[in-house]
Amino acid sequence: MIKILSFCLLLLPFSSLASACNELSKISWLLGDWQSPSNNNIIVTEQWRAQGSSIFNGIGQTIKEGKVSWSEQLRIGVIDDKVYYFAKVPNNEEPVPFELTNCSENSVTFENPEHDFPKKIHYLSPTPTELMVIVSDGKDKMFTVEFGKVTRAKDE
Repeated sequence: MIKILSFCLLLLPFSSLASACNELSKISWLLGDWQSPSNNNIIVTEQWRAQGSSIFNGIGQTIKEGKVSWSEQLRIGVIDDKVYYFAKVPNNEEPVPFELTNCSENSVTFENPEHDFPKKIHYLSPTPTELMVIVSDGKDKMFTVEFGKVTRAKDE
């Protein structure tokens, strides 16, 4: 009996972590304006805004030589106690869903094993002003974008 009770007590931190992944408040560090450093006149941006407590709306853009060359609409939402990331890109008619599979205090992973590429989107925020996104097929094909937080004037 004591062994069973000890085992259950060991699982408590993991069960509380799992339940934490069902609330967007746990990943509110993602909110705001993010911009990559310029690389060959190419800048990548992401902007995230809360729309109530169960939806984050975002937009991701690649800006090449001052003009938007790629844009995607992003959304993170809670559906039936699960968190999903949706990406609406120009070459897909419907948004592509990715289910939240892992989260911690400063990282979150979304996955869709049925999608061609990407299959995994991992956000990591090592500090409040840094954000890294690792986009991959879950194996060897991947790219990483590093962002810094952009502070805007209050009247913008």
